Amino acid sequence: MNDSAVKIARFFGKLLGKKNATSIITFLHKAADAPIMYIALNHYGILKGTDMKNSGEEFAIASLFKKFIDPDDIVIDIGANTGEYSLTLRKHLPLHRIWSIEPNTDTFNKLVKNVDTECFNFAISTIEGKQSFFVSNENPISTLGSLSKNSIPTNETLKEISVNCITLERLIKNENIKSIGVLKVDTEGYDFNVLKSGEAYLKDIKFIQFEFNEFHVYTRSFIKDFHDLLSSTHALFRLDTNFLHDLRVYDPKMEIFRFQNILAVRNDLVYEISKYIKR
Repeated sequence: MNDSAVKIARFFGKLLGKKNATSIITFLHKAADAPIMYIALNHYGILKGTDMKNSGEEFAIASLFKKFIDPDDIVIDIGANTGEYSLTLRKHLPLHRIWSIEPNTDTFNKLVKNVDTECFNFAISTIEGKQSFFVSNENPISTLGSLSKNSIPTNETLKEISVNCITLERLIKNENIKSIGVLKVDTEGYDFNVLKSGEAYLKDIKFIQFEFNEFHVYTRSFIKDFHDLLSSTHALFRLDTNFLHDLRVYDPKMEIFRFQNILAVRNDLVYEISKYIKR
């Protein structure tokens, strides 16, 4: 629903009163079989789809990351798949070092062909060494791939492959990384574990973007967990197409296990990005 439609809806809501407005909405829902829940969630940046523009990811890269990270900051894309996000990063950050990390070898081979970034074929995990990684047997380069078998609720059969794993802390130490401007994590419900594996270094990262969706039910990860991990150094927001929803004060109502992108902004940058926060 666009801004004009929202304003019109609010106007009629005030004009009719809450009770009458609710009755009309209920009637229209039954008459038109309109997906009220989907519309409501969509209005708050949830279920915006995976398109880079509509989901707000390109907005974050072009309007926030591009403006507020330094030339020497490294940008890391964990769970890069075949490179859509990395390509958008390169489009808006042509001079930055961008690392694209993808553990699935079949997918990694596609990634290397698609992107002009530094590509790494391993997984970020809380445990180092070889681990089982689960992918779709029917589509080996599907975005559905995870270290957690239970986090892939699909009717497809799964194929188990072996991947190399290191912690985020080990990556930072081994590569002697001085400054991370952006850390993007898309690991199908395993996102909290990825961040936890580099907990000591999170305070230095300017922007941390991760997905929150149905898969987190299976890994038992909550928004509360991310709040507890990050809120002392970062403020949490939900991405929308061209603005941010404020999640800085935790509320259990935030625990909506449907597709959304969460952005953690380091506290010293919150004032700088305040004009993008929806009031």
